Order: sequence, then C-alpha cells, then structure tokens
Amino acid sequence: MQRLQALIRSRVTANSRRQTIWDIVKIVGSLSLVFAPVAGLIVWFSHPVNGEHHAPEETVQSAQAAKSKEPTEVYLGEFSSVSGSAERAKTTPDSEGIRVVEFEVSGIMRGTKDEVIHFERRLAGYQNRIKAAMTEIARGATVGELNDAMTQSLRGKIRNKLNGLFRKPVFEEVVFGHFRMYEL
Repeated sequence: MQRLQALIRSRVTANSRRQTIWDIVKIVGSLSLVFAPVAGLIVWFSHPVNGEHHAPEETVQSAQAAKSKEPTEVYLGEFSSVSGSAERAKTTPDSEGIRVVEFEVSGIMRGTKDEVIHFERRLAGYQNRIKAAMTEIARGATVGELNDAMTQSLRGKIRNKLNGLFRKPVFEEVVFGHFRMYEL
C-alpha cells in the first residue's frame, strides 16, 4: 500500500508513467489472486446443504421466537397420597377414614425455549423435594378443597409451594392432568 502511494505521489515522466502503470497492474493482479479464492470460499459455503436453505426472514423470525417468552407446560410428575386410618374412622364418627388422592401435575412457566430446557434439566434434581411437597399438600388438604371442581385453592397451594421450593416465581399456574380422590 505504501508502495502504491509512493508511486502515485512521485513525479510522472514519460518513462516513469509506463513503469507506474505496470506497477499498479501488478499490485491489482496480486490482490485479485488473494481475494478471488476468498470470494470463491464465501460462495461455496453460502450454498444450502442438502437443499436446506432458509430465507433471511425465516431465520430472523425463528430467532425472535426462540427469544420470546411463551407460556410452556412443564410436566412435574404423577403423585399419590394416602391419609387417615381405619381405626380413627371407627372410633370417631366425624372422621374421614382413609383418603386416597392421586393426581398428575404440570406447571405453566413463561420463558424462552432455552430457559425451559435448562429448567427441565434442573428439575430432575428436585424430584424428591417435589414429591414430598405434593404429599404434604395432599395430606393437609381438607375434603372441601379436594371436592372443589376447579381445585383452585389446591392448585394455588401447589404453585406457592413449588415457587418457594425453587426460591423464585417459576410457575404462573399449576394444572392437573388427572385428579382423583376417594375414601375407603
């Protein structure tokens, strides 16, 4: 580059003019020998592989979708709880006897796909704590809470317990896949 600048700044004479032009042609030629293979590589790698080519708009939309925080259902597990005793039911007439509660729980969380995947991986380490929390809530629930068709208070207790377990508000809502309660 310095050589090119020096050539341009030098006095141009009849003999030196031919020499200057020849030097410029040599410089442009050697630069084209470097940039032509680079341009060829760029073209080579920009072609679709196996016919998979995405338009720039699709790529931008998929990147925005990955960053958007959509509500996602995260499966927490299937739980069952048995509470009460047959002896207590016989001795106390107002007692409920043995109560069996079975339910399948999922939590609705809002996050990007990456956040949800990361959370689901972390969830495996919490399975024993989640099971203990679900058992505690099911055993402590009243018959009225268990018989409620919408199970709002029970779902609220589960949501609050889970958010407390994770020490941050992870779940917006808790839903039941199935819920069954019966007394023996």
